[in-house]
Amino acid sequence: MLMWEISSGQPPFINYEHNYYLAMNIVNGLGPKIVSGTPLEYKKMIVKDFSAKIKMTIYNKNSNVRFVLEHL
Repeated sequence: MLMWEISSGQPPFINYEHNYYLAMNIVNGLGPKIVSGTPLEYKKMIVKDFSAKIKMTIYNKNSNVRFVLEHL
């Protein structure tokens, strides 16, 4: 997200209400639109970084659910 903010000059999802629905959309793959004029290699890094963070969030979420269920 920081790389996107640097390239765009504004916070990501500035036109969205920051709530549960935005969070769930992000976890499900919503990413900020890449600003036109962003160099291709920088764009690839942004997309790769964002995808990795989503996968980690989903993994951690599932791990936490398993932990709770195992300890009930």
